[in-house]
Amino acid sequence: MKKINDDTGLWIGPSWNSKGGVASVIETYHKMGFFESCNVYFLATMENGSSWLKLKLFLSSFLFFLLNLKSWRFLHVHMSSNASFWRKSIYILVASMFRIPVIIHLHSSSFPDFYFGSGIFSKGFIRYVFGKARKILVLSRPMMELVSHFQLEDRAEIFPNPVIMIPMSTQEREADTVLFIGRIIVDKGIVELIRAISEVKKVVPGVKVLVAGTGQEELMRTEIRKLDLDMNFIFLGWISGDKKNKLLQEATIMVSPSYNEGQSISILESMMAGLPVICTSVGGNEYLLGQPKTGLTVPAKDVNSLAAAIISLLQDKELRDRLALLARKRVEGSFEYHQVEYLLKNIYNSISDQHKKNIIKIYGEV
Repeated sequence: MKKINDDTGLWIGPSWNSKGGVASVIETYHKMGFFESCNVYFLATMENGSSWLKLKLFLSSFLFFLLNLKSWRFLHVHMSSNASFWRKSIYILVASMFRIPVIIHLHSSSFPDFYFGSGIFSKGFIRYVFGKARKILVLSRPMMELVSHFQLEDRAEIFPNPVIMIPMSTQEREADTVLFIGRIIVDKGIVELIRAISEVKKVVPGVKVLVAGTGQEELMRTEIRKLDLDMNFIFLGWISGDKKNKLLQEATIMVSPSYNEGQSISILESMMAGLPVICTSVGGNEYLLGQPKTGLTVPAKDVNSLAAAIISLLQDKELRDRLALLARKRVEGSFEYHQVEYLLKNIYNSISDQHKKNIIKIYGEV
């Protein structure tokens, strides 16, 4: 392990080898060499595995945090909801005791449900923890409204997730191919997607859905069998890297029928790759698509609207091409990695002491 100097910032969050949106964001910074070019040390506090392994990692990471407490210039907390909040709150409270500036980076679109579903004392504690942050980064307008409820909007801003740009494919895309990327859970709209494809099949018999993710696969397969769609769905498991990029460049359209979203990495990466997007009008999706809209939106849980949008986009190449170009420009202008990194460094400088403004070397993950 390399030595940490006395002017080093600290990130905490899930390992970039984990599955999920937050890990994907952290992995992007890792791939782009952020952890070799800045003075921020990444400390993984969660990874996939058994409950015992998760507890062991949490304890060892927290001990490391405490042993190097005097070195941390700031603490940047990548937070979701539920257990993620409770784990991270301990770091935040200790850091605030030692006057270490805290940035809370709230990724979870379900955090309002978590907060408003909590008891009166838990709500008070959540507000107290957020009040310790010098800066709060959120991903959508609903999250900003929650921070306003905490009366902390003067410390908050909507912050973009970064995307690594790859060239748009010049090859013809596969016909009638729908791509779904994400966790296979009910809240991702998998049941509505299956029922919508049942309607799409009546108009586009050869429609094919590529499912890239893991989770409640058996639930999804059961619904597929009920509607006799076995030949229309292909399960690919969890994908990343070149395999994911290949899918983004070959599919006809991408569909995200989620009930809630912050800033979907799969939507952003599809837009970047020139893959036309259909998504629900929830959370941060409208923010991602921008104005004029660079994709099609439908109400959450509305099977008929989803089916109609899929049919419309599969059958209209001119519309697909127009949306693809608009989406690519949208990502280039607002979510390209180097632009986001520049914004982040400015935030770090804004919360640091004047004599500690230079961004220097960072050493990587424990």
